[in-house]
Amino acid sequence: MSRVAGRRNQHRPGRPMTSTALFPRESTTEAHRHAETRPLNRALARGGITLEQWRCSLEQHLLVYRALDHRLDQIQQTHPAWAAAFADEVWSVTGPPPAK
Repeated sequence: MSRVAGRRNQHRPGRPMTSTALFPRESTTEAHRHAETRPLNRALARGGITLEQWRCSLEQHLLVYRALDHRLDQIQQTHPAWAAAFADEVWSVTGPPPAK
């Protein structure tokens, strides 16, 4: 059984999945449920965090999404067929690629 964010994934090898497109959602359901119950996320949902807490949360998310962008760039180089699915102008949090 694999792990996401230190927690066991809901998906287990050998268990049929609905589709490849649903794999990310199915395999991280438990981790997302866990995250949604953390104090910061609960306070955020209630509108009970300070501007400074919100800023810190955004900074942490930016680091995660930059790392994801970097990994997706690597995947596109080794698997060109995936390039259209991860077009920078659609998914990048750091903005469109620089003009060449």
